[in-house]
Amino acid sequence: MGTKANPLSYLNFWEEAAALEFGLLVECASEDDKSALAKALWECRKRSGGFDELMIFQPNPSNVLYIAKRTTELPE
Repeated sequence: MGTKANPLSYLNFWEEAAALEFGLLVECASEDDKSALAKALWECRKRSGGFDELMIFQPNPSNVLYIAKRTTELPE
């Protein structure tokens, strides 16, 4: 399942994740939706030319993805 939306329309996901302490959790309706969203997010990041400090992490359950900060310092 692809998306026909302009990839830059997903910029708000990256901006929100960058503003949060650890990143953003996104729960999708299905694994196919998660896959389509991940592809759109990568295309958005590629076109926007930023957000190198963030990554997409896709653990189980199969419909969840995180846009997470690559490095986060936790208080001791």
